[in-house]
Amino acid sequence: MKRKLFMAALVFIIALALFPSFALADGALDQLKADIVAAPVNGTETRIELTGNITGFTTDDIITIQKGQNIVLDMNGYSITVADDFYGRPLMNYGTLTMTGDGTIDSSASNTGGYGAIDNYGTLTIENGTYTGSVNASGSSIKNRAGKTLTIYGGAFNGAVTAVYNAGNAYIYGGTFDCHSCSACNKQSWGYTIQSHQDTDGILPNLYFYDGTVIGVQGAFSTSAGYTEIHDGTFETVSCANHSNGSTAHYALYVAGESGVVECNVYGGTFKSVSKVAAYIGNKTPGDGGDRLPALVDIYDGSFTGGGSGVAVSVDNELGGLEVVGGTFSSDVSSYVSKGAAISTEGGKTVVTPNKADNAVASVVRNGQTLYYTTLNDAVAEARDGETVEVLKETTISRALEIKNNITIDGNGKTVTADKCEGLYIKADLSKLTVTDLTLQGVLPEGSLAGEGSTGSFMGIGTYNCCYGVGDLKLTNVTVDGFSYGLYFGKNPAGGNGPYNENPVSVTANNLTVQNCYIKGAYFEKLTDSSFTSCKFVNNGTDETKVESGFRTWMCGVDINLKNGSYENISFIGCTFTNNGKNNGTALLIKARDDGNYGENTSLDGATVSGCTFSGNNGDSPIVLGEPSKGNKTPVNVSIQSDVKYTSNVAAASNFTVTFNSNGGTEY
Repeated sequence: MKRKLFMAALVFIIALALFPSFALADGALDQLKADIVAAPVNGTETRIELTGNITGFTTDDIITIQKGQNIVLDMNGYSITVADDFYGRPLMNYGTLTMTGDGTIDSSASNTGGYGAIDNYGTLTIENGTYTGSVNASGSSIKNRAGKTLTIYGGAFNGAVTAVYNAGNAYIYGGTFDCHSCSACNKQSWGYTIQSHQDTDGILPNLYFYDGTVIGVQGAFSTSAGYTEIHDGTFETVSCANHSNGSTAHYALYVAGESGVVECNVYGGTFKSVSKVAAYIGNKTPGDGGDRLPALVDIYDGSFTGGGSGVAVSVDNELGGLEVVGGTFSSDVSSYVSKGAAISTEGGKTVVTPNKADNAVASVVRNGQTLYYTTLNDAVAEARDGETVEVLKETTISRALEIKNNITIDGNGKTVTADKCEGLYIKADLSKLTVTDLTLQGVLPEGSLAGEGSTGSFMGIGTYNCCYGVGDLKLTNVTVDGFSYGLYFGKNPAGGNGPYNENPVSVTANNLTVQNCYIKGAYFEKLTDSSFTSCKFVNNGTDETKVESGFRTWMCGVDINLKNGSYENISFIGCTFTNNGKNNGTALLIKARDDGNYGENTSLDGATVSGCTFSGNNGDSPIVLGEPSKGNKTPVNVSIQSDVKYTSNVAAASNFTVTFNSNGGTEY
């Protein structure tokens, strides 16, 4: 009897030796499930080690890390592989999960159900390991859901249609990502090896790629919504097994607004396509470009080599925008190169090199990079919304600085001379324009007269007859000197045709100096919710011999000549008006043109003059309210404070009197 028992035990032991994986599978899986269930949900880190290989993993076995759990899963070199009827991904994370231990999670045994390895609804960190799915399952090895966080430091990600699908926030520092899906082989299962895409919940994704190797057939790297940065790495498309000539392969880098507006900044990396362009930007192709929204790419460095004809980049100019500041390209990209960079040719390739600071006149900081420009015009033209143009050297411009974006110009205490041209010419409706620490110097050549026919500098800052609006114009420590008009903001449409531009102009000026302007220091046909504090208006409109005859009437310091609209709250606080005005002109005119030519409802409600000094100005009165000799209503709710000082104004009585109709407002 003992001998029979001994022989039975020996047979069982031999069976265990012959089939260790099956013997350990249930134990390792049960242990893993038990350990994860036992992990607390209060954020405390729990380290769990896999005790053996797990095979035949079923859909019912899918393991979920709960919200609040913080698990470090040490794979211990072991693997999890699925049954052939498995559906999904073996791990679903709603908590905090760190993968380490250089193990493998492989769902490729399920031909159409093995999407990949991990579905992340929480915070997922991968230090190493191998993560695989089936190429026919239309899935991704790692899927990062909207608003969730994925960090990868290393590992191998392959087999599935996509290695990493990001709809949240992903940070990739290394790893090998190698997928070979091909749309010509399987129209239902294809995709880029790495994809960043917006899911239906409307949360835009962010993807930061720092290093790694990305290989694909359909394509290597794709971003179709939100924000992406690429700092280094290798990105390559290769031939699939059935199309050895590479004809079915696509792009190493694809940036198109298929699910949202997308911006991608490339700071380095090697991009190479086997048959098509290395980088494709923007896609309006019906049925292929998704939502077909704008895509913007800035390239600061990197190598781009196209296959086939060798073209490096292709840009759908209707939807895609490309600016190149640095890098090496297999074809000519000069039409996309920033004025902050130089172009050369080396070995048949185009090399783009950023300008250095040595000879720069101005700079713009963009995406953490400082772009240096040899002309101020170029810097202003390329500056984007929210960016700052810094003037580095005193310079002369021969054509106006055309402002089309909501930018800041930091004059850095320098002088910009406008040689017989406008200074800052606003050429678009702006929500915001800020100018600080800048002197704009105009030029009136000998023998030329100030005016529209002048060869001199006509306008310092403004819109002139373009009549655009500026929602928030900030002028701080700015000097405008020697123009026909210092500031000029028109209301009429350009050329007198078309509707009025109703977009307002609102000015906040501090320590603004407007001086030596031949016709008017400042002229506004639309102005509302504006303040001028500690400003100086000096020697404006004082020499009629230098002004064209048609402009000699109402030469003055500041002329607020409002037209066709309702305006309010304009104040001059602590300002100085000295030696302004000639002929019928004076220091400050405030009027609303409601005589029928510019709209009978033109009005100004609220004007304040406080703490100002008027000295040596021409005209019957330093301040004129309403248009003299016209039937226009004067502004209402006007407050001219008793602290205003009047000294030696020409033709002004020692006791200054202002007469106006308050139209029901309060007189102070």
